[in-house]
Amino acid sequence: MVNVQESPVTAQIVLDEIEKENLTGSIYEMSGYELEEENSFETPEKVAPKQYEIKVKGNTINHKFPKQSITIMRFN
Repeated sequence: MVNVQESPVTAQIVLDEIEKENLTGSIYEMSGYELEEENSFETPEKVAPKQYEIKVKGNTINHKFPKQSITIMRFN
């Protein structure tokens, strides 16, 4: 998901084809940086994705996407 807005966006994601009752996975997110920021030899990890685990009951996810962010969700 990509949020190009200047403010966070909350969305409900329904995974229709998922039949698991409890779902686990990972979220990889690029956010919290100014659009002009970039990595350099002096600061090679200035802009880097954050990863955290997610647990979902059922097939619906409510997620708040940070402003100007890119988010990838992977489920097991």
